Amino acid sequence: MNATKAWNRTTQMVGTQIQQRPSIKVIEVESTGYFGLPRYLRVFTNVSKERQSGIGGAYLPLNDTVVIYQRTVNQSTPDELEAILVHEYGHAIQSRDQRFRRNGSGPSSKDWMVATTLREGMAEYVQKAYERRYLDLPSDRRQTRYDTSSTAERYTFAPYFYGMQYYDRRVDSPSELPAVVRTPRATSEQVLHANGSGTAPLSVVASVNKSVTRTQTWGELATRIMLRDSLREERATRATAGWSNDTYYQFGPEGAETVGVVWAHRWDSPTEADQFEDAAKRHLDRQRANTDAYRYRFKRVAPETTVLLAGNETFLDSVAVTASSNESVTVTERHSR
Repeated sequence: MNATKAWNRTTQMVGTQIQQRPSIKVIEVESTGYFGLPRYLRVFTNVSKERQSGIGGAYLPLNDTVVIYQRTVNQSTPDELEAILVHEYGHAIQSRDQRFRRNGSGPSSKDWMVATTLREGMAEYVQKAYERRYLDLPSDRRQTRYDTSSTAERYTFAPYFYGMQYYDRRVDSPSELPAVVRTPRATSEQVLHANGSGTAPLSVVASVNKSVTRTQTWGELATRIMLRDSLREERATRATAGWSNDTYYQFGPEGAETVGVVWAHRWDSPTEADQFEDAAKRHLDRQRANTDAYRYRFKRVAPETTVLLAGNETFLDSVAVTASSNESVTVTERHSR
């Protein structure tokens, strides 16, 4: 494989003026490591605590180097290896070309799913465009891989798969990428549907004698991945398409065997909430049959607002969830006055 030729083709496609290609190192490693899955998946699905990384290489911006793992070289065809290299070239261009600096708007760096989807999706889009033009690889291989993945693999691969689709919908060629990258989306809903719709207000207040160890918004894509653990892709997609906001509260230390969770969702309309309720109840029924560690409860607290609760019996018996409106949810001690 001619690495310089692949670099020149990639830079021409993207329209960057960067001349010097990154250096390349092939390194021998036994494993690319294990990464902890988010706790919400371990609470609401049957995944294990860890997932093994399936990456074939990485771009190291500090020394402008593309690292390719020896096992990737051993297991890949020449075309597959060239495609992996082009993906990392895409990251090099992201890092070195000032045109790809975002303008300050868009997602918080704390939103791993959105930030990773936008970053990996761009490199994946460049890779796919390169494959179409120069390589002989199946055009549907990403769809096949995603459809046949486990939940843990799907969580890992989702930013690549849906990020690539996002850029595919927004640009006609790699040369148009800078304008889109500079104004990133703020939520996974905006990425999935390539729109700029905002979120509806949702406030969750916990007044309980329990330590809150995590609060965050997971988004439409993470909610879809959770349902997809037991439901068909089409149903999980329909059930979460009306996402408008969510807030996840975790009670108890991260390292505990079980934790308590209150996860509230705000939906675009009562009809969208109906669709999620039907799918979520079916999912929780199947989840109950597969775990002894957690108990689950579903509550419709307002026409557009739903709540998933998980924990042991003591936790579920001790908390009450109410809503004064679609946008205001309160968690209290069940027996408090």
